[in-house]
Amino acid sequence: MRTQRLITYASIVCLVVLSAGSAMAFGERDNPNALLKGKYRFSQNNTCAIVLGPDGFTDQLVTLGDGFPAWLYLTGVATYDGVGNVTVKDHGIFIGGAGPSPFSQGNQPVSTFADNCSGTYEVNPRDRSFTQKSSCTATDGSSYKLTGIKFEGQMSPDSSVLILSSAEPDVQTLNVPAANGVAAKRICGAHVTSVRMRQE
Repeated sequence: MRTQRLITYASIVCLVVLSAGSAMAFGERDNPNALLKGKYRFSQNNTCAIVLGPDGFTDQLVTLGDGFPAWLYLTGVATYDGVGNVTVKDHGIFIGGAGPSPFSQGNQPVSTFADNCSGTYEVNPRDRSFTQKSSCTATDGSSYKLTGIKFEGQMSPDSSVLILSSAEPDVQTLNVPAANGVAAKRICGAHVTSVRMRQE
C-alpha cells in the first residue's frame, strides 16, 4: 500500500512538472519576448564619429560636413517589460568636441549628460539573441533628442546577463530644438554589459 502511494505521488509530481514545463514552453513560443523581462544595471562604452549639420554621411560613409571623434561612457538601468518594450535611464560623460586637437587651454573636452530612453526589442527564442531599437531625450526634456539607436544582443541561458553591441554603421540623428532642427549625425560603435537586478 505504501509503495502504491509513493508511486501515485511521484506520478502526480511528474505530471505537475511536465505541465509547468509545457506551459512555459508554450508561453515562450507564443511570446518569445517574455524571455527578457526585468530590471538590468548596465555599463556602456561608445566611440563615435560625429558630423555637424544635417547631411551626415554618404552611403560609402564619407562625411558631408565637418566633424570630430567622441567617446561616451555611461551607466544606468534598463527595464524590459516582457512584451517587447524597453525603457532606460542613464547618465555619463562625453569626451570630445569640435575644435583643435590636441585641445588647448580654455577648451572643454569633457561634459556630462543624462538621458531618458524608450524603445522596443525582439527576442529570437532559438538562440536567445535579440535586437533593440530606441531613442533618447535629455532628462530636461528639451535640450536634445537622439534617434536611430540600434543594438544586437545576446542573453545568458538564465537571462541574468546581457551583452549588446552596435557593430553596424547605423546613422543616429541628434536634434536640438535650440538649433532649429538637426544639429549632427553620428555613427557609433558600442558595447554594453547588463546584469539583472531583479526579475519582475
